[in-house]
Amino acid sequence: MSTTLPLTGLLLAAGSSLRMGSFKPLLLYQKVPFVVNILAKMSTICQSIILVTGFRNQNVQEVVIRYFQSPAPDFWQQGGFPDKAWKSILPRIRFVHNPQYQEGMFTSLQRGLREVTGQTFILYHFIDQPHLPFAFYREFARQIHPEADWIQPTYRGKRGHPILLHPRLIPSILHFPTNGTLQQFVAQSQLHRKFWECPYPQILEDVDTPGDYQNL
Repeated sequence: MSTTLPLTGLLLAAGSSLRMGSFKPLLLYQKVPFVVNILAKMSTICQSIILVTGFRNQNVQEVVIRYFQSPAPDFWQQGGFPDKAWKSILPRIRFVHNPQYQEGMFTSLQRGLREVTGQTFILYHFIDQPHLPFAFYREFARQIHPEADWIQPTYRGKRGHPILLHPRLIPSILHFPTNGTLQQFVAQSQLHRKFWECPYPQILEDVDTPGDYQNL
């Protein structure tokens, strides 16, 4: 398993997936739920991961616990990681419920950031990108620079996700109106942003609709 960095993962799995028509965190990709796939990949670079839930909170938590207490799935072994590393993931996951999830994604971001401890960069990840390869995470983590507030991957000049956030942004984000968006926060803030032109088109691909899932 890759050596974990002083990096905190923040995965949002709180929404009700209205556009998909099925609950995205529990849809299968590589024979495991989206949420399990992403948590596993984040674990290769993050020393801890905050999982923010909302809709079907208990269901998500039960599924995550069950999968990480079971034998490692094929995609993990094919990535070159041993069973022992798979078993080490669950103790590093912190389940955080956002009772305000229906008020928008920004409330889930704020809820998760309140749980961040220490001065680590935050890997801010959405639930609709289970198809990013292991290599992406390792290469993205290498882009961390202490002078950057915001580090974002691009592909052919187009900006994608996930994003690396400097911990000094946390107080400002937490004081921003809860009915706002991260885009509004960025527009109203003076940030030192770094963009990484990467070879992964998956950073632009969100799985939001049945058609997206079919293509995936």
